[in-house]
Amino acid sequence: MTKIGIQLYILRDIDEPLPAILHRVAEHGYEGVEFAHRIHDADTEAVAAALTETGLEPSSAHVPLSKLEGEIEPLLEQYDALGCSHLVIPHLSAMHFLTQRRIETLAERLRDLAERLDDDGFELVIHNGQGMHRPVFGRYGTDQLVEADAVPTGGWVYLAQGLGHIFSRRWHDRTGFFRLASALESAPVSFEIDIRHAVCSGQDPEQLFAEVADRLFAVHLSDGARTRRLPPAYRPVPLGDGIIDIEQSIRQAIYHEADWLIGEVEGQSNQHQVVQPMIDAIEPTYNAAYQD
Repeated sequence: MTKIGIQLYILRDIDEPLPAILHRVAEHGYEGVEFAHRIHDADTEAVAAALTETGLEPSSAHVPLSKLEGEIEPLLEQYDALGCSHLVIPHLSAMHFLTQRRIETLAERLRDLAERLDDDGFELVIHNGQGMHRPVFGRYGTDQLVEADAVPTGGWVYLAQGLGHIFSRRWHDRTGFFRLASALESAPVSFEIDIRHAVCSGQDPEQLFAEVADRLFAVHLSDGARTRRLPPAYRPVPLGDGIIDIEQSIRQAIYHEADWLIGEVEGQSNQHQVVQPMIDAIEPTYNAAYQD
């Protein structure tokens, strides 16, 4: 069964030790936690003990690509002690997705890293971002213009963003996400799909779930509200308060057999008050999906 977890990054400013936060999360009914940056400064033995005491599972951990490539040994030692085997790259710059050449270069780096992690008993997971869901330049020599820096890079990003919103469904097979997923098809890599990043980029989350198929590790449940039409911009809001069909996304994630549903609500002033409303927004549809 798909399990329900919480991304601990949203609780990063709570002035309590991480083990105490884990106990708080468990009391609200979550089955697992996804670690973020605070884990690197925490007492690993105390965190491991809290996981055992609460029964929480470490679903995964968000780790920047630079850390995975530059500080891998201490990271693997810590996550092995915590029983956390899925390491998620939370953000990949939009600069990697402007041209097919850049995507191929990135895919080669990720493939090498994934194979290294696989040898050590870990799995690399890619978290999508809005920069992945824009069309890739290549037709009519536009990729050569990008690589030649004929226009400031930021200009190409804004142009790709606009084109992505206009032609997103027709150009689905030309987006950076599609091409990266295809390039990594034979690599030991799975995916974590954030539905807010998908929908706010004009994509259908279910299409992305189907695209990665059995490589779908987790679905980030997050919501957004539009703040600007051109260029498009959104802000995070509590689940159900924005433009995302949260109930449909939960059902689709379960249908496509994601291992985890991970709640993530950012931008709230009182982080203590995020935990219960988030699981309250997930559980009714989750329970109904398994009863149907």
